[in-house]
Amino acid sequence: MTNLLMIGKLKKIICLAVLTLVYLIVIKPELTIASEEHEEEFELTSMPGVTYRIKKNGVEREAVLNLDIEGWERNEAYSNGLIIPEIIEHDGEEYLVTELTDDNGHIYISGLSKVEFPATIKKISARNITIEGYSIPIIFRCSSEAFSDVQHIGLDESAIESIIYCPDNELEEYKNLMDKICKVTFYDTEDFHRSYCGLAVAKIGEENVIPLAFHADSGYYKILNSKKKTVALICADFNTTYMEGIYEQPGTVSYRGNKYHVTQIEYFAFHMSRCGIKLPSTVKKLSTECFGQHVKMVDLSETKIKKIKKNLFLDYGDNDSSEPEVAEVILPESCTDIERKAFYRCKKLQSITIPSNVKTIGYKAFYKKCKNYYILGDILPKGINRQYMKSSIVYVKSDLIDEAKEILKDKIKMGRCTVEKLK
Repeated sequence: MTNLLMIGKLKKIICLAVLTLVYLIVIKPELTIASEEHEEEFELTSMPGVTYRIKKNGVEREAVLNLDIEGWERNEAYSNGLIIPEIIEHDGEEYLVTELTDDNGHIYISGLSKVEFPATIKKISARNITIEGYSIPIIFRCSSEAFSDVQHIGLDESAIESIIYCPDNELEEYKNLMDKICKVTFYDTEDFHRSYCGLAVAKIGEENVIPLAFHADSGYYKILNSKKKTVALICADFNTTYMEGIYEQPGTVSYRGNKYHVTQIEYFAFHMSRCGIKLPSTVKKLSTECFGQHVKMVDLSETKIKKIKKNLFLDYGDNDSSEPEVAEVILPESCTDIERKAFYRCKKLQSITIPSNVKTIGYKAFYKKCKNYYILGDILPKGINRQYMKSSIVYVKSDLIDEAKEILKDKIKMGRCTVEKLK
């Protein structure tokens, strides 16, 4: 009986061993071959110049588009724009288009009447996407996650009124994406251009809605609130580049029969201006480095600005020839805070009048060559003792002289400043 049991167990072991060998020698290699990714490149006659690379992985069939092509506008096949299909057919089989790529990492699309990316796109394998054209519709049906590898979406200034469409359920994601990586380049001259000027300027959303940005007589504007009719100046017109005297920014601009109030000045807005700048009463906010290094004077007296941002003037670093040239700044009564290094390295700014409502002045908001501080308030702004003074005079109201001397005693002791009565 025991021998019979042993023989039965031995037969099972032998059977398992045989099955294992069959699996390892015959079945597994077949499965491996079937599951291995197979690639093949080809072109479709309907999309000349665009290379497709198909991938077979078991039952899944995908296609990758290589958009390495020039002369879109000269190719009759794209007279209706570049409309990338969801599905392509090759050798009797269908493939989902799931990826866009370019051999150089830069997808460049120019001169088309329309650009459409399908919902099937899972990944865009390119660092940069550049689109040029005049008010063209740019339709992204894919998820915003497809752009995870894209570092920059560039629009030429000619495309400033283009409209970007996206899926309704992706509206917020696309807004965040475009604010982060979508920029416009403005060309001042043939030799100079303003790279990455302003924020995303293309409209995201429903059809028949006006673009988020437009050009008016005095510059390029981004719509902040279409209901309240408010806009931000993202780039001043180039007549401010070489003009003398003072340029007065309009408080309202007209576009397609509507009037918009200019409430914000964006980063780099007056990047190349070489004159004085006066802003209107409608302005409530300034972005950092909104004034270029060549601006001579800034009058904010009529604005409603509460906070002066750090590095208000463009500064390229330690090169003395690149220092801001501003010699006069007139702050508004609405101002309550001046951020750290707001006017740092502004060596030609010899004096500043601090309005009565200013409560705080950030660390080294003014450069050491600022000789005169006229403080108009009934209290001393917090942080006045944290300015990099050198032979400066701080003027205050008579009842604040003792307090000012106490707060500034260390600087007074080092001979860096004196306190005098405000006249």
